[in-house]
Amino acid sequence: MLKAFGHTFEHVIFDVGLARGLSYYTGAIFEVKIEDVAVGSVSGGGRYDDLTGVFGLPNVSGVGFSFGIDRLYDAMEELSLFPEETTVTSKIMVAHFDEESRFYGLKVVQKLRESGLAAEIYPDLSKLKNSWILQTGRKCLLLS
Repeated sequence: MLKAFGHTFEHVIFDVGLARGLSYYTGAIFEVKIEDVAVGSVSGGGRYDDLTGVFGLPNVSGVGFSFGIDRLYDAMEELSLFPEETTVTSKIMVAHFDEESRFYGLKVVQKLRESGLAAEIYPDLSKLKNSWILQTGRKCLLLS
């Protein structure tokens, strides 16, 4: 089939001893590995017959797979594939104490980023302790 679609076996290894840990596979199984990376497989799956029967839809076969996002991240990190700008940490964090100040804080973060400053907004309502706080009315900017 690979040849019929114009592909080669250059990156394919056939291993009859491969076993996946999930007992519902009933046919061919597969794993995806990245060459020269120590994390192991980053994806895997296989054929299963009647797995859908457990969910009330009997006699349906299928093939499924999943990706390990943490393994993909580790592989990208090992291969230095992240752009340098993604490794910049925020220098300013904006905190908010209610919905009104959240929307104000989002505008502040946007302006800071447009000015070239790495900034983020704290995702939850905050109760801040031991922090330097510049407070104007209900709007609050936390400098870290």
